[in-house]
Amino acid sequence: MSRTMHPRTLYLIILKLIELRSGPSVVRQQIISFDWSSLK
Repeated sequence: MSRTMHPRTLYLIILKLIELRSGPSVVRQQIISFDWSSLK
């Protein structure tokens, strides 16, 4: 398994964990408030 992961991939994994923990509505808020410019 590669050590270097794309920020986008890592973010998607984190999103999944948040979704499993607290439900879709919270995930939607996280997406809205997320600073997308940091992925570029």
